[in-house]
Amino acid sequence: MFKELKGFGGNLFEAVFAKNVRQNYASHILVKLTDFDWSFIRDELKGYYSKEGQNAFDPVLMFKIVFLKEAMNLNSDYQLEELANLHILFRFFLNVSFDDKLPDRSTIIVFRNLLIEKALFDKAFHKVVLYAREKGFLGACLGAADSTVVEAKVNLSRWAKKKEDDKDEDYIDRNSPDKDAAFGAKGKEKFYGYKSHQITDVGSGLVVAALTTSANVHDVKPFPDLLALGKALLQDDFLAITADKAYNGREKEIQALNLIDFVIPKDNQKFWKNWKESNDDYVYARSMRCMVERPFAVGKRSYRLKRSRYWGLLKTHAQALLTYTAYNLKKIFAVPIPLPAGAAA
Repeated sequence: MFKELKGFGGNLFEAVFAKNVRQNYASHILVKLTDFDWSFIRDELKGYYSKEGQNAFDPVLMFKIVFLKEAMNLNSDYQLEELANLHILFRFFLNVSFDDKLPDRSTIIVFRNLLIEKALFDKAFHKVVLYAREKGFLGACLGAADSTVVEAKVNLSRWAKKKEDDKDEDYIDRNSPDKDAAFGAKGKEKFYGYKSHQITDVGSGLVVAALTTSANVHDVKPFPDLLALGKALLQDDFLAITADKAYNGREKEIQALNLIDFVIPKDNQKFWKNWKESNDDYVYARSMRCMVERPFAVGKRSYRLKRSRYWGLLKTHAQALLTYTAYNLKKIFAVPIPLPAGAAA
């Protein structure tokens, strides 16, 4: 069903190379990530491969190639194809010999579109969160929710020049190549594109739930779905939620999920403001809300999350999920795996 590959270290020359890579690059994230079990990708996709015809590339290999583009902040699928073929650490991470032929970029693009269609990026992200929980990185979760701007892959200046009437304010919405993008505002700044919504566990700094909407969707609207995602994944370990004043109005949904409501009240909610501020746990949660900004900052600085690589809501969401997956994995494998309670050091 799948192509048989030799694997990195499949000959004497590469076996020596593999040993040297393990010794000399032990702290490199691509070397560390070889210890993560990616086989769930194969289990999720095996039903989509025919037993007839030519053997296909292993979906685990394909997913790891797609993952590399975001994790290593590559510019394009052209660069991804080139480095996957030439870079020793890429080959080591993918576990492919220099004798093994890798898929070209058109095959990579087709596979990525399949992953988007089957919501596999969501499942991969969830798998990493559950892995962090299993290994002890995630315990009792105080979540912090917020959203960030993801600009659309649209040259607004170029499209604005095509307007025949300067008063035609809907021109870009009607003619944009990205039909899912929209104009929105974050604070006092206006932008065109999407919002990436997420919940970060303030204890570990890991992203535990993520959604993407068009920019014209107010933060409070997808908030219940975001909470439900986190609760479904972490269950009783998800204890409380904090967020800024924009997330007010979802008290019933928070209560229905058995979460403690540490959302910051608006200034005109004097009773709730005074009541919450008399609670030391709320004061702590409010002070930790800033933790949600870190994945956004890293995502934009290190993974190009500031601007969508693609057109469309689903593809932009996939980009965000890959970003958070890479962010979480790097945080998890940057430190030793915690020992189980009571285990000897």
